[in-house]
Amino acid sequence: MAKQTLPEALEDAALAGAQEIKEFLGTYRGKDPDRLKRVQIAVGAVSGYTRWRASQNNMISMMLIVFRQSGVGPDQTIEMAKAAGLLPEDFTAKALDPVKVAK
Repeated sequence: MAKQTLPEALEDAALAGAQEIKEFLGTYRGKDPDRLKRVQIAVGAVSGYTRWRASQNNMISMMLIVFRQSGVGPDQTIEMAKAAGLLPEDFTAKALDPVKVAK
């Protein structure tokens, strides 16, 4: 078995949990306490993953705000985001060219 990183393990658990919840909602009729306990654990896995992703997104937003407020230019921001693992190494500013800012 290959060793997983924490993000991969959390995502796998959340996906399995979501599948368990879907099945439970479609078939459960209130007679099996083991299935009820299992779906409660699945809800915990999905909730934990959701909270973890939300925390990551908050951290990314804070980093971008700091970059903007400290006068870091777009190219430096991209390089810092790559170094932090927020963007793939092959990402370039040209990928943003088609994006137009709404006025």
